[in-house]
Amino acid sequence: MIRVVHRFFTRTVPPYRRIWDKFGRLRERLNTIERLLYEVRDAQNAAQHAAWRSELLLAGDLETIAAMDSALVRRYVFAAAHIPKHAHVLDVACGFGFGAYYVATRTACDQVTGLDALESNLAIAQLKHESPKIAYVRGECAERSFSDEAFDVVLLLNASRNRGWDEPLFRRFAAMLSPDGTLIVAMVNRDRLAERDPSLDLVAYSAAQVQAMAIGAGLAVEAVFAQHVGADALVNGDDGDLLVMVLRKPKDRKS
Repeated sequence: MIRVVHRFFTRTVPPYRRIWDKFGRLRERLNTIERLLYEVRDAQNAAQHAAWRSELLLAGDLETIAAMDSALVRRYVFAAAHIPKHAHVLDVACGFGFGAYYVATRTACDQVTGLDALESNLAIAQLKHESPKIAYVRGECAERSFSDEAFDVVLLLNASRNRGWDEPLFRRFAAMLSPDGTLIVAMVNRDRLAERDPSLDLVAYSAAQVQAMAIGAGLAVEAVFAQHVGADALVNGDDGDLLVMVLRKPKDRKS
């Protein structure tokens, strides 16, 4: 009996073991090929993404570029934490509406008004980011007429929309806000741009300039946060490529 068992293992097991070893090596090669295919696909996607961004940049389509920016999404997540229950929110330069939709679906606000100057943007917003809480309207903030104290929170988070900022614009924001209302604005930091390339001629403001506009309009500066290119997180301070400023209308101030 012992001889039979010994003969079985010496003659049968080694061939099976060799087959199993070959199968293992084949499986490793297949895994390697799969990883290479993933890397090729990721490289193709990155190239397409870069090409699309280049085309949009040449076309001047800053809104779509901003929509592809995860840092903008992070700003809406940040702003959502400042929106109280039953608030009426105005999202200025809402673009395709994903920010307005995020606020409408992730907070306990009652209503969101998405304002944008481009009919094409609003058409996409109404198609892709519709909600019973959202009303999309066309117009420029400096021209569109809203009732005094119509909103509890006003958002201007698209940093590519820094054109035409002045104290009268901030006075309009202040008039739209209810007492103790919040204005959150995002902007390209002019000071950081000047450090990197003084020859750049972009529409941008420093933190001090925006604070002066806000204070002149009767708004209090509650906090300033910085965002750096390539990093989505917001950190306290004004030393960032982008700045996010939280402004407050005093409780005792009437429009």
